Formats: sequence, structure tokens, C-alpha cells
Amino acid sequence: MSALSGSVTGESRADLINKATATATKYMGVKCVRVFLSGESFDDSGAFSANFEAQEHHPLELRSYGPNVCRDCGKKDWPHERLPQWRANR
Repeated sequence: MSALSGSVTGESRADLINKATATATKYMGVKCVRVFLSGESFDDSGAFSANFEAQEHHPLELRSYGPNVCRDCGKKDWPHERLPQWRANR
């Protein structure tokens, strides 16, 4: 599974998530990404900063026949070519 980590600054927590998501989407070349923030802080000038980790993630619609399909991008999850999914053991 591909992952990207780095740091980001912005005006709000939502701004941090949007910037990290945009960076990961551009880097990974897919729009299906999930972002995790850590080490969030707020300074006197009013800026938020945090470290982030982004991973490719496809929310699959499970099918009883044929491949499962990503709800967001429509890619198909074939048995020989699996799409990365969220793992709850994080």
C-alpha cells in the first residue's frame, strides 16, 4: 500500500486536511486517499500545523457476482489485482 507523510500548516484543522488530501491525491495519482493527522499544534499567530500520513484507500461496494467496485472512483477490485482498503487494525 502506498503512503505519503509530511507536515502541513493552515488556518484551521479542515484546511490542514484539505491541503494534505490535495497533496496526496496529486502525489499518488488517485483521488481515493485517507489522511491521518498527528502532532497537531496551534501557535500565537493563529496558524495550525500538524504532521500527516496519507494512504490510498478505496471504499468498496461489495458484489456477490463479479469484482467489487470502488464507490468513489469506480475502479474494480479483481482477485488478481486488489485495491487497497481500510484496515481497522491501525
